[in-house]
Amino acid sequence: MTEGDRFLRLFRWMRERGKVEKLLSFHPEAPDYVLRIYKKLKGRLRERVFPVARLYWDDFLCLDYRKGTEPRIVMFDPEESETISIADGVEEFLASLDSEREGIPVWEDSPEEKRYGMEEILAALRRLESEAECSLPLMLKKTVLHHHGAGALFRYFIHEGGMEAFNRLLPVVPEDLPDSMLSVYRTWFAGTSMCPVAECPDHRYLCLDLSGVQQRMVLVDVKERTIQEVIEHPGRFFRYLDFGPSRRDWFDAFHFGNERVLDRSFRIDPALPLEDQPEQVKETRLKVEYEGGRLVLEVSPLVYPQTTNLRVSVRGEYREPLFSRCSGSLEEIGESIREALDRIREWKDLQVKERMITFPAGSVKSVTDRLLGEKEICWESIHPPVSLEQVEDLEEKWGVRLPDLLRDLMLRMGGGGPVPEAFEVSGQRMKRFGSLFRPDDSGSLNAMETFRRWKHRLPDNVFPFATCDGGLLCLDYRMNREIPAVSWYPWGYLILDREDAEILAGSLEEFLAGLQPWTWQWLKTPADDEDAKRTRFEVLTNLERMWNVRFPLAWKKAVLDDLLRSLNYVWFVYENGQECAEHFLEIDSDDPEKDIRTLRDKLFRETPYIPFAKCYGNRYLCHDFSGEETRMALVDTKYGKSWVIRKQFARFLRDLSDE
Repeated sequence: MTEGDRFLRLFRWMRERGKVEKLLSFHPEAPDYVLRIYKKLKGRLRERVFPVARLYWDDFLCLDYRKGTEPRIVMFDPEESETISIADGVEEFLASLDSEREGIPVWEDSPEEKRYGMEEILAALRRLESEAECSLPLMLKKTVLHHHGAGALFRYFIHEGGMEAFNRLLPVVPEDLPDSMLSVYRTWFAGTSMCPVAECPDHRYLCLDLSGVQQRMVLVDVKERTIQEVIEHPGRFFRYLDFGPSRRDWFDAFHFGNERVLDRSFRIDPALPLEDQPEQVKETRLKVEYEGGRLVLEVSPLVYPQTTNLRVSVRGEYREPLFSRCSGSLEEIGESIREALDRIREWKDLQVKERMITFPAGSVKSVTDRLLGEKEICWESIHPPVSLEQVEDLEEKWGVRLPDLLRDLMLRMGGGGPVPEAFEVSGQRMKRFGSLFRPDDSGSLNAMETFRRWKHRLPDNVFPFATCDGGLLCLDYRMNREIPAVSWYPWGYLILDREDAEILAGSLEEFLAGLQPWTWQWLKTPADDEDAKRTRFEVLTNLERMWNVRFPLAWKKAVLDDLLRSLNYVWFVYENGQECAEHFLEIDSDDPEKDIRTLRDKLFRETPYIPFAKCYGNRYLCHDFSGEETRMALVDTKYGKSWVIRKQFARFLRDLSDE
């Protein structure tokens, strides 16, 4: 970055960006939890630079300890990974804050209005409050005192009917002017709960409505006698004004209900196509959580270069997006969002079905699986069961008999896919199992339609049975008509060479038994130390004997592979919302706050719970052995409450998030 660029960035900080939105929270459940934000930015921040506040335009105010124990104040831009010095210390920074800039950054003050002193203006405001029997917000009075009767470059605001601009603040003095606050109040609003604040075009006024328990801003048309509520609260109104209708937040046209909106910023010019917008979208612009995070609506850019298309998607506690559509225009984005909102209303009661499938571990390569003696996968599905007639009809059209396990999964689960879901290609590249094709699907998962589309590019006696990253998973009957192999056909080679396939396993059972967790790829997996794993296996076996329980196989596998130790401050969804797991407990720790045996004896003696992760406050994630099947539960030891986690451990681990 050149010095000229630095000057321009600093100028933007001073005129546009230099407004502190809020301090980061120290509460783990808050969306702006400081440790979570730091973890997210750590790869781009310099050492000894720590975020403490969120600024507008997605920047952060940081403490910079690189030059000593007394921190400097710097602005950090995550997009450019650049820091700009703001002040040499906290005291200097606080002293430099400008109280006037709490309102509109650029006012068009009139010299004519400057001839009145603050005491005279304040006295007139008090007389208005007395006559109107109201108390004006402090922010409004400060704005009037500093910018009496002024207009502004930032003067557009959003109300329930669209966007409007005010011409100027109504002057307070002299009070006998026909357009003073007091005169306008007496002319149009005497005896009402409205107090006029600013003049708008066409006989409309921006008013403070004092009729309710909480004050609100409204736009009043005195000729048409209509009232429209303004979006922002009176105390924040002057902070959120904008240049004009060409820079409005486009998402304000949609109603997302009372759900948790984590991100909503898409300032565009509606007259321009998506590719010509002055602000190109490089990160998620909309994120709305429904039911505590069980469903998430997102609008985000595609990862492909040279494209301005956006993806509208709805994610849930399932392996694939429940809704996903790419849109290349504002009209298409709007249609996709409206359809996604309709789908969300339908999916609020959606339940994911689970089925545990166990395989002998004799043939698997993993030391851990051999120690455990068996391999387990969790099959998940949201589809209705497929009928036997539909399965037999598909077999007749293909001229083969499907493997018994695949037939059973279609009949009982209706499709879906496994957890864990990752497999190796060419000994190194990891791919992910998607979902089974279905005989009766009306969309992209239709088995027969997929076969028709690709059969001229596949060898004879090879049939696609599931989606996966970068290609198709196929049943390969070329070598054995009774027990088909599983092969992978990448999209890029389907046209070039019909025989270019990689055999992944000799049977469907062998293929599923070899699947590995996808989520764990980014964890620092230790070397496959068989001695260390045998030691941990003995400890686990002794714990099961001592407590007369059998731990979930997926949890034991994670413990033996030592994969939970590095998971800190990760989030999960339960029936009341989201919770943060600060760290996972260990089976052989010297730290009493991290040792499972110590905490079980201290907090959960004579209960069916065995803790395995520490959450915020007095809460723990536990294995719950109170029923016939082992479940997971979130337990509050202080208040004696518990909440069931309605998923198997393998799916729970996959769905963990760092935000």
